[in-house]
Amino acid sequence: MPNQIFISYPSESWNFAERIVEALEKRINEVVFIDHRGIDQADFQKAILAHLNASVGMILIVTDATFQDVHRANDWVRMEIRHALENQKQIVQACENGILVKPSMRLPNDIKDITRSQAVPFHRGLFAAGIDSLVDLLVRIGLATLKADAGTSAIRALPASQNIEDILRMVVDREGGIDYAAYWIDGVVIDYANAEKMNRNILRRQIDDRSQARQLKYRQIAIEAHRAVIGMNDLLKDLDQGVLFRVLLDVKDGGFLYHRFRSNCYLFGVTLDQQTMDDDSAERDMRDLAKAIQSFLVRTG
Repeated sequence: MPNQIFISYPSESWNFAERIVEALEKRINEVVFIDHRGIDQADFQKAILAHLNASVGMILIVTDATFQDVHRANDWVRMEIRHALENQKQIVQACENGILVKPSMRLPNDIKDITRSQAVPFHRGLFAAGIDSLVDLLVRIGLATLKADAGTSAIRALPASQNIEDILRMVVDREGGIDYAAYWIDGVVIDYANAEKMNRNILRRQIDDRSQARQLKYRQIAIEAHRAVIGMNDLLKDLDQGVLFRVLLDVKDGGFLYHRFRSNCYLFGVTLDQQTMDDDSAERDMRDLAKAIQSFLVRTG
């Protein structure tokens, strides 16, 4: 019988909690318990405590509403946290909009140790990246195992001998996702554009259909993007390393995504199809590119 992970959340944050449950169920083998689905006894409190006792760990959904009533003795979130701490359950925070539980918060003494638990921030517009981080953490600390068909990205199967250009090509050539990607390190740029994908999108209405004209247009776009990203890298120089930055261009025109490895080393992706921003496939491509390039940098020094 699979293990169970308990979800603790304030009722006001039901939507965020439900999104996390649905995403986890696609990725891990464990049963994810959330009360509105899993209560199986007439006595609600008895059922909650029984399922918490039966769980290997707890995910605490942290939102603006999580601690608003926590100083009330009968607050459900407080009771669940206290019970998990008393029974030495592993607790992981899933923090909406990057809200973190800090020691400076004036929490009741019986739950103040929650500040020592590990936290995963879910930044606005980057839900899929947050789920990736949450799943990685659950696996690392032994609370979860991955499903065999959890959608492991093809980029992770690349041979160790691949170079940056091949990594870019592998990801950009996928259906959907980004149309153009560029990697800068110390002023040197390696970039790749999928002409077919770009041509299917808005550029097909703007340029000559001849192959030579298309390639010239794409090169012009790459040069303009290069200049834009150099300026953006300066503007975003205080952004934490490893944080994915996402901007919508227009409701119909797609957007760009930016990942900073370190100063003068960053990744830039563009999609000209709004759908790939809406369905998170552009974000997926950027996460996979960043992971593959980081692995390449570690291997090659």
